[in-house]
Amino acid sequence: MRTFGKIKGKAMLSLVVAVVMLAGQAQAEERISRQAVTCRAGTTCIQLTNCPRLLSFLNFPTPQNIQILRNNFCGFSGRIPLVCCRGSGQTSPTPTPPTIVTQPTPTAPTQPTQPTQPTQPTEPTPGGGEALLPSRCGLASSVVNRIFFGENAALGAYPWMALLGYTGRFETQTVFGCGGALITDRYVVTAAHCTTPQFTSGRTLSVIRLGEHNLVTEEDCTTTGSTQRCAPPVQSFTPEQIIRHPDFDRRSSVSDDIALIRLDRAATFSTYVQPICIPPAGFDISTFLGGREVTVAGWGSTERGPDTQVLQKVLIPFVGKEECNPHYDNSLVNEQICFGGSGQRDACFGDSGGPVFATALGTGRFSLLAVVSFGQPSCGVPGVPAVYTDVASYRTWIVNNLRP
Repeated sequence: MRTFGKIKGKAMLSLVVAVVMLAGQAQAEERISRQAVTCRAGTTCIQLTNCPRLLSFLNFPTPQNIQILRNNFCGFSGRIPLVCCRGSGQTSPTPTPPTIVTQPTPTAPTQPTQPTQPTQPTEPTPGGGEALLPSRCGLASSVVNRIFFGENAALGAYPWMALLGYTGRFETQTVFGCGGALITDRYVVTAAHCTTPQFTSGRTLSVIRLGEHNLVTEEDCTTTGSTQRCAPPVQSFTPEQIIRHPDFDRRSSVSDDIALIRLDRAATFSTYVQPICIPPAGFDISTFLGGREVTVAGWGSTERGPDTQVLQKVLIPFVGKEECNPHYDNSLVNEQICFGGSGQRDACFGDSGGPVFATALGTGRFSLLAVVSFGQPSCGVPGVPAVYTDVASYRTWIVNNLRP
């Protein structure tokens, strides 16, 4: 994943460091490579780079996470460690109810709340949420003309962008680690792994920001000639409810990586806060694009390092499954799609859950095509695309889980 997800950790840990972590001692590589353990039922001994769930622990190399990696260590393939990974095969999904976490109402707006145990939801009415999707969507500001090898986005260029912040059990400072996209005044679409503590090193989603641009400045402004334009204050929310797809991480590693976040109150739409359109079910991305590239945006790592402050954007190409699947042990399910691999342009750590979008020809309206999910440990490797969640495949699930 591209955060607690396309995993590169704050220190950009290399696989050589991972070898030391897993082996626990400086033994000769030739001797270590002959060591192996038998994986328990339901898991397969594969390269760490092909197991996003365990790879995510390198992002936060705490003693507990290192021990988990050691417990799942099963050998080496050259210099790449092997781990016992669950769900490396592709199976048919088992229909199950959505995973819903209801957030209690906070006692003070500035205090993040911890989610309760998942509760059984009332079965949604099929299609009942269609009327809640706004008819006016996907319109960027009319006044605007890291992402690897991208560039700063213009202020207000992508008003559906959401920034997700997290707090740990003993932490007071918010850590921003994922993105998302606003689809109604109450709901944000993101990656399911961005809402799952085991993928966020135990951190809990505590804040959602809309209308954000520069993480450093209190007021975001831009100057053109002698004219200065400033955005209104950022809108901050807490998650009232988190709805993960019921098959998340079941059919294959990090499959069905999509979730809905219900905000604790309605967002106020403006030039800088607007919803993006959701494509219809059965939508074919390749046909829609016709060879055009898509935009991916986020506040994640860039080639300059992990501390990106200004929203980044980059154009990347769509890549067919036959070309992409071999990079991921041929384990991708139908609802996982690929982008990237052209030069060094790529999404990276901190971009997970963020949107991939493009305009419909002739309309100027942007549609949410995909959600950033995961990729290889090194961002921006030429010829190696990353994996995304196809949003159109989940339109029915999305609308069935919306409420006023």
